[in-house]
Amino acid sequence: MKPPSDFSWPTGGVFPVLHDLPVSSLLAPESITLPKRAFEHEKVLSHELVLSALEPLELLIRRSRVARTLSAAIELQQELAQEAWAGRSRDRGLKAARAAVQREIRLAKQAGDSERLLGLGQEAERLRVALRANQRRRYAFRVVQDGIIWRALGFDRQVIATLGRANPVNYPSDSFPEEYAQAQEHWHAGRLALFCDISNCARSGDLIVLDPENQQTILHEVKERPDASPETRQMKLLQMKVAFLNSGRSEELEPGAPLLLGRSRPRLKTHLSALGDLLRQAEQRGWAVGRVGEHTSAFATDARGGDRATIEREFRTSLQREDRLVHQLNWQAADTYPYTSLHRIERDARNAFVATAPLSIFPLPAATCAALSLGVAAYRLTINLGHLRGQLQQAGWTVVPPDAIAEADKGFLLLARQGSLIRVPTTLADQLVVESLTFGAFRQMLEHVLPLIRDGGDDKVHVSMGWRQEERLWN
Repeated sequence: MKPPSDFSWPTGGVFPVLHDLPVSSLLAPESITLPKRAFEHEKVLSHELVLSALEPLELLIRRSRVARTLSAAIELQQELAQEAWAGRSRDRGLKAARAAVQREIRLAKQAGDSERLLGLGQEAERLRVALRANQRRRYAFRVVQDGIIWRALGFDRQVIATLGRANPVNYPSDSFPEEYAQAQEHWHAGRLALFCDISNCARSGDLIVLDPENQQTILHEVKERPDASPETRQMKLLQMKVAFLNSGRSEELEPGAPLLLGRSRPRLKTHLSALGDLLRQAEQRGWAVGRVGEHTSAFATDARGGDRATIEREFRTSLQREDRLVHQLNWQAADTYPYTSLHRIERDARNAFVATAPLSIFPLPAATCAALSLGVAAYRLTINLGHLRGQLQQAGWTVVPPDAIAEADKGFLLLARQGSLIRVPTTLADQLVVESLTFGAFRQMLEHVLPLIRDGGDDKVHVSMGWRQEERLWN
């Protein structure tokens, strides 16, 4: 993003903690079939709360990509905050209504009133679907905020992942009105304040404040009372993160071993352009199947692609194409690693992998990103792990057999080289499937991590992974 005329994005620098500004008022992937899961979600996908979100989501994503002024960025924060607060209120109202219906069901059972039970059961189902649809809608708008924060922090995955080390906040907190009031003070002073409570990836402080005057990023924890203590668990964790980002090492953030900040980064390379081609085909006819990269098969679906009869017909045709593709690739007995984007929605709604790029910044049309965030469009990728292991072995790595891995060391892969062991975390596996990372980029990341582990001076270390030139992909 180029610096706007009236506001400069902070670049690099220190991360001071501003905590004394009180205000007085106000899934690891599983092997399941995408089509079956998609039709299970049919009631949710066809719900008005989901369908009515497609157009505003697309508009917000498009605007977030081209926002060049402070005023434009503030308008986005105001609209996203309003949507998040409305989603929270709607969720609480639906849960209260469902609890009332459940009480009525118990009374009807006691009275043996079968006719009333039937009506109450239908109402309970309606409320259950509405709650799931509202959850889907809330998640999708949070994905827009994730994209804004990724851009504001310069697509620096190491910084974003570090600031995301905490329990998720899936609702705006009760103190959100105070946070909004404090954000307004920053906005009036010419600083951009971004809300953390309406994001999946921001879990440090209540506001991320970008100050153009001193080129600093401020993590702002709002205090409801002037006498509130700064020595809270959240503040201590936030200070640990800031110290790690400034020093490059932490003995406290990761249990059992120090955490290192890798300074050398490989260039990010993906197959997202090929995935985008399949998603465009799916938008036209409902389904598409093909290859994404040399050793990855893909299956895309889009509920916007026609009526139900057309989708079912194309679905059957695509299953036949997928079977032929598997036979052509000779993968019938292969060890594979499957993933669907619906998994990510369900997992992220509870506890997001913050080191993975949000769907809103994918190099795809804004309408496609909105549909993916809502689950109206989806994709499944299946990686042939045998080919991945073979390429790693050709590059000099030893793949440790799964049965030789202690339970505490289990991850995506355990690799050995030059007397060092690398446990590949599921976060990097997540990038392989979510972002369609190339095998070459995957190997380069391992090459960059190896010296840190070998020279870390410890028997065991953790490494924060990052890529260079990410903005070239996500912009």
